[in-house]
Amino acid sequence: MNQERRLIVMARPHKTNSKKTPEVVEKFLEAIRNGRSAVQACKQEGMPTCKTVNEWGKNDAAFAAQYEKAKEERGNYYG
Repeated sequence: MNQERRLIVMARPHKTNSKKTPEVVEKFLEAIRNGRSAVQACKQEGMPTCKTVNEWGKNDAAFAAQYEKAKEERGNYYG
């Protein structure tokens, strides 16, 4: 018997967005400033994956600086 094998790709349970728009960047940074981790921020609807955000940081010095500032402000969120 010759059976056909099929590869089933499981989609992420939420839609991701790998396009770096000002709106996506601001939504990500706002989540960080409001106490969320990058993993938590990236799990939100319409957000990029953590891998994508890491690539942005490697390839865009301005984004990397904004991200670092947001992480500092996250510390202030917790007092």
